[in-house]
Amino acid sequence: SLFMRKILYISYDGASEPIPQAQAMPYLRELQKKGLEIYWISFDKKNAFKSSSDKEDFKNNLLLKGINWHSLSYHKGSFLSAKIFDLIMGIIYAIYIAIKEKVDFVHGRAELASTIAYVLKKLLKKKFIYDRRGFMAEDYIEGGMWKSRNGLNYKALVSIDKLLLSEAEVVVVLTERIKNKLSNGSNLKDKIFVIPCCVDLNKFTLKKNRALLLDLSLDDKFIFLYSGSIGTWYMLEEMVDFFLLAKKRVPNAHFLILTLADIEVVKTRIKNKIDRLDDFTIKGVPPSVVQEYISLADVAIAFIKPVYSKLSSSPTKFGECLASGLPFVINSNIGDTDKLIRQHKVGAVVENFSEDGYKKAIDEIIALNKDKEALRYRCRDFTTTYMSLAGGVNKYWEVYKKMIPI
Repeated sequence: SLFMRKILYISYDGASEPIPQAQAMPYLRELQKKGLEIYWISFDKKNAFKSSSDKEDFKNNLLLKGINWHSLSYHKGSFLSAKIFDLIMGIIYAIYIAIKEKVDFVHGRAELASTIAYVLKKLLKKKFIYDRRGFMAEDYIEGGMWKSRNGLNYKALVSIDKLLLSEAEVVVVLTERIKNKLSNGSNLKDKIFVIPCCVDLNKFTLKKNRALLLDLSLDDKFIFLYSGSIGTWYMLEEMVDFFLLAKKRVPNAHFLILTLADIEVVKTRIKNKIDRLDDFTIKGVPPSVVQEYISLADVAIAFIKPVYSKLSSSPTKFGECLASGLPFVINSNIGDTDKLIRQHKVGAVVENFSEDGYKKAIDEIIALNKDKEALRYRCRDFTTTYMSLAGGVNKYWEVYKKMIPI
């Protein structure tokens, strides 16, 4: 049986960063409860922990949850040299763990970690899962970090992605849209599994913290919410335009922005659109309590650059907000979100970033909101069916069973 099998999980993100904390950690804990022994190698930035005793506490805390964590240093520097150095260190350490602990197979998260997994397949005959979170090469081009698709970095990453897709026993992607693109004209279809970003339904709930609402003086407001980073992909100015139009229809509208970005920078960008910030509350809220704030809102919005790489995107905030009973407003061509929103009537899709595009979505949200309770429960039910952590764990369990014939 699968019971007491040993898995080596590799992530290039640091273990304490928000994404692994929200997406990797909950899965690993639940899979461990099913009897798997988990070894996790992550690459952690220099300042990830305040002190070595902090890091030790983190390690022990993971151990209590049945996860054996090994931390390697993440190196900055020129993209290629830093990555190659990390890759070599990762390969050496992963070989050591794989042999010492006799791991059964390797699970790589994204390209770099999966490249290490691929080397273990070649050297130690270990099967591996390519957990393809997005498409790094396109991310770097479309985010403006790289200038040209003719560059060595871009070409190298595209080749690595092709190699991993063909060599992995199983490929996990986040959206049906990218599965269809990758399967088109290839024989990959049978080994690609779609597992969207899932949400912990015990953490994100319909419960509203009334005291917090009063504390923020928002108890008489209709709250639009944006939660997450503000930078490369997220279109703050367009979200502000949308909100200002909505305010004309909903006089008590208020925009709550939760972000760990520099709040002064955010304020400056909003002030380019409107002089006074009376209708805006901007707060830096850590992931551990973000659910308390999300549940205060009435509608969530996220406008994301609709570039090619976002076809494979499953925004974490999508599930978190819907699980908290918030309908979601998003632009089209972000993973499967537009299709799901329309199909299940859990929000509105902005077709284009124009006054007409915004007004149409605002009308839809106002119409949906006429039966607010039904809407809240519909949003919640949608996440329970499609994006629950338990459902995601079961899908990974199926993937793992494919790796080891029972």
